[in-house]
Amino acid sequence: MQKILFTFVFLASVTFFGVSASAQRVETEGEMFQKISKLTNTKKADDQEKAYKLSKTFLQKFGNSTSNEVKKIKEFVANYERFKLGNLIEADKTAEAFALGKEMLAGNPEYAEVTMLLAFAGYNASIKKQDKSFGKDSTDYAKTTLKLLGENKLPKDFAPFANQNEATAYMYYIQGSFLIDSNPQESANNFYKSLSFDSKIKEISYPYYIIAYNYNLIFDKLSKDFEAKHGKKTTEDEAMKADNAKLEKLLNLLLDSYGKAAKLGEIEKNANAAGWKQRFSQIYAFIKQSETGMNEYYDKILSQPLADPSTF
Repeated sequence: MQKILFTFVFLASVTFFGVSASAQRVETEGEMFQKISKLTNTKKADDQEKAYKLSKTFLQKFGNSTSNEVKKIKEFVANYERFKLGNLIEADKTAEAFALGKEMLAGNPEYAEVTMLLAFAGYNASIKKQDKSFGKDSTDYAKTTLKLLGENKLPKDFAPFANQNEATAYMYYIQGSFLIDSNPQESANNFYKSLSFDSKIKEISYPYYIIAYNYNLIFDKLSKDFEAKHGKKTTEDEAMKADNAKLEKLLNLLLDSYGKAAKLGEIEKNANAAGWKQRFSQIYAFIKQSETGMNEYYDKILSQPLADPSTF
């Protein structure tokens, strides 16, 4: 995962205060505006934080006004909160990030940039600190983000993702990551969806491995069911043929997903790639009853379409 690069630009908020403050008379609103102006113009981090806190108080008192000053203060607060949220995530202060993000969403539940960042924050904590305590919230925010994107309620900035396609792909990827243990089928479905967008996820072996992992679980269950239903039969009947066809189809799905995971894993120099390729080789030899053509099949495997695991 790329390191978050949050570049905070106050837009006009760094310089607009001084211009308007002089036009204000000595009124409570004008006085507070002027104080905020002076703090923001120093460009010091501590003063920016003080300006932010004072701006929150300002909006509590005058937020219903339609004045130009109120508009600018709201813009400053929105920019600063976005900057602060990004910094908290980058600093791995996940609990603080969620607290701030929820406060931001209380004022605007359809703030796609915040839901996207919170989805990422929970995932980031699980990867960097093995802290999965934010998994449910992260998954919920990923779902909300996808809903908002589908309604064309887009964030102004997709960072830390390159663009909308990558952000969308990662919202599915994040859900898949948190569902592996509790619902491997739904996890595989989400990873498959993450691969349907033009993003760097297509170059990652992990989604293909999880899809293979889910197929393995299904294969183990169907194999046991097959043995229980047909193990004592001396002749093949229609029910046995149908169940055997399912197992054969599943083996081909396993072959493809393990092969793709192994091929990409080799490119990544993933330590698990050798094991995935060995599994691919075993399945190929079992299906074909030969290793003839296996290398050629493997070399071309990434050019073959991936089946949707939800359709099995």
